[in-house]
Amino acid sequence: MERQQGYPEFWEMLIEKFNVEMPEAKISKTRDKHYLQILTGINGIHFEWFLAGKPLDGFLVALHFELKDNYYENRRLLDCFESRKEEFENIFEEKLQFGGHSNSTHMFLKKETDNMDDVTLDWGVKTMIKFYDTLKPILDEELNKYIKI
Repeated sequence: MERQQGYPEFWEMLIEKFNVEMPEAKISKTRDKHYLQILTGINGIHFEWFLAGKPLDGFLVALHFELKDNYYENRRLLDCFESRKEEFENIFEEKLQFGGHSNSTHMFLKKETDNMDDVTLDWGVKTMIKFYDTLKPILDEELNKYIKI
């Protein structure tokens, strides 16, 4: 499947499978981009699937901290998770990566792939469920320290 032309079809198949396991998740409406977000209820913080590279060279499951004009809070949140990197890598059984730029930070797992196929789709669904179930309670706890949610 061509990367850009296949976005809507790929995302619809992914959402269909994901919703079977997590029907309560609020997924963004955008289907024509190289990413798809799961909303957390806090503007600027979201989970995300991301098709990386042109041409495609990877599929990411990520948590993004993009609080507007608040790099320090974005960094604090990332540091909270990064301090538990080894624990999370044991849970996910994959290498967890951390990064950021300008005003945002993020953490992610990456599947090296050049195909938007069933294997990639299944990895994305399975991995996001584990990622979300593991990280969302910790995120909520951290946000409760500073933000009323």
